[in-house]
Amino acid sequence: MKKNTTHEKIEAYILNRLAPGERADFEKEIRADPDLSEEVNILRDAIKATGEEDIKAFRREMEAATASSGGHRGSFFLSMRWALAAAAIVVLALSVWLMTRQFSGPAPQLPIAKDQPQPPKQPTAPQKPPVISPPPAEKAPQKIEYLALAEELYVPYDASGLRSGEPEDTVTPSDFERAVEAYNNKDWKLVVRLLRSPSPDQLTESLKLRAHAYFQLDNFDKAAADFQQLAEKSLSYKYDAEWNLLLCYLARLPEKQAAFDQLRKRILDDPDHPFYQRVRELKL
Repeated sequence: MKKNTTHEKIEAYILNRLAPGERADFEKEIRADPDLSEEVNILRDAIKATGEEDIKAFRREMEAATASSGGHRGSFFLSMRWALAAAAIVVLALSVWLMTRQFSGPAPQLPIAKDQPQPPKQPTAPQKPPVISPPPAEKAPQKIEYLALAEELYVPYDASGLRSGEPEDTVTPSDFERAVEAYNNKDWKLVVRLLRSPSPDQLTESLKLRAHAYFQLDNFDKAAADFQQLAEKSLSYKYDAEWNLLLCYLARLPEKQAAFDQLRKRILDDPDHPFYQRVRELKL
């Protein structure tokens, strides 16, 4: 190699510090000189391994090694190759030893969890079978509406002016008087019991009291029977009896539909009937 081709020039080449022309000439020398090429490679590896800060010290060591070898680069490079190979073997052996020591220790023992005492099981209460309630009985909404309408149209009988008649064998005046008093006190059951067998002399008033007492007790069939007798036997109370009889049939709809329609038609056929307009306005 020429004298001007020093380690500093190799370093400048590796670190890209040569001028373009000088760099091109130096690359020609590298291609022409195998020893120079190997020296460049060694220095490049050294720079990568040590960093640029230690390159000057490394260069001085290389120059000293070259001088000790009598300036013969071949001997120097051979010694450098053996030194690098030996260093690599030492590093590899040290790494293997460290890894073997690290993983050759006994495996850590995991703590064994002791069985924890289980709390005693609570006795399970026997489950009762579900109670199935029967479906509610269906109510006929029309019956409720008819009954409410009948009670709305009903006018109670005024018995405040009644007086007892002469005593009779079948019904004593005291029973009739007591029935009148019970009616005014709205004791409907007592009225029915006292007038179970009314006197013929007081038949009309007794039937009135008993019929209205039955109506107040929602016993519409028996009330209808008494109102029917009054409609047939009492001229003065005939029309009132027919109206109240119609209300008894209305409260019992639809079972009494035929009787209701028949009586309603008879009243509407008589425009002079006192309850004609009420029956006409009755919309079902």
